[in-house]
Amino acid sequence: MPIQLAQPLPVRAYGTPYDGSSDAMPDPCEVTFSAHRMTRQYPSWIDVPRPGELHLWRFRAGWLPVSIQEGDRWLSETERGRARLNPNSALRKRFVAARVVLRWIVANLLDLAPHEVKFIDDHAEQPGVQLPPDSHPVAIDIAYGGIWIVIGIASGALGLGVAMPTPGNETAIPGEARASIWPTGVPDRHADRFRYADEALQSARYSSLSNALKRPSIDIEPLTLRANATATFVDLPAAGRWHVVDVPMPGKIRAAVSIAHPVKSIQAFGWPKS
Repeated sequence: MPIQLAQPLPVRAYGTPYDGSSDAMPDPCEVTFSAHRMTRQYPSWIDVPRPGELHLWRFRAGWLPVSIQEGDRWLSETERGRARLNPNSALRKRFVAARVVLRWIVANLLDLAPHEVKFIDDHAEQPGVQLPPDSHPVAIDIAYGGIWIVIGIASGALGLGVAMPTPGNETAIPGEARASIWPTGVPDRHADRFRYADEALQSARYSSLSNALKRPSIDIEPLTLRANATATFVDLPAAGRWHVVDVPMPGKIRAAVSIAHPVKSIQAFGWPKS
């Protein structure tokens, strides 16, 4: 169950319908990625994303836009309780940072004080958030990758997926997912490494779709997530078309985002300008 504002507006929980004609299929890689520094001054020019727009925020778990004391005052009692449930201080710190920054972003989008943002919360590991800014519903998802936190914001349903490197360059994904992604098991690393995305990236793409649909497993055609391209369209039975876009991350961390409508522009905060 996702968390959401106390007065949610419906957000599309399915992808864009597709009529099968080539005219209805834009190039999935025609996406403008604009990188911006992450600063404690909220970018006043940023407004609620419209269809075709995606906002990404990436920051370390120790980064906050305000002091620790002020950020703690923003949190609800439910959030404080959830923070205490984390098994160690690093995970508690990461959870608190994610919620403080999320409240900071949402408060600026909706012209509210951060403590006034009210969520209906649950214990989902990677919660989604639905917001009703004016007449334009907005969906938000949060993902964690080591010390990194990523928040995605779009006007339609979306999901973030992050895959961490594991010993031996193997990334564990659900057994049912492995069978549906790779038709003959794990691809040969030497023969396929230039033709196919690496295993971690495939796992991140799969997780982004799974999180967008709020399903632990999804049916998907073989080879769909193996393409060695930065973005692709994925058609899912009864769930429509999804735009799956790779998200740059440091080192061997892999990330992707799945959005329920084609994305043309990404405003990315916390990425270095190239």
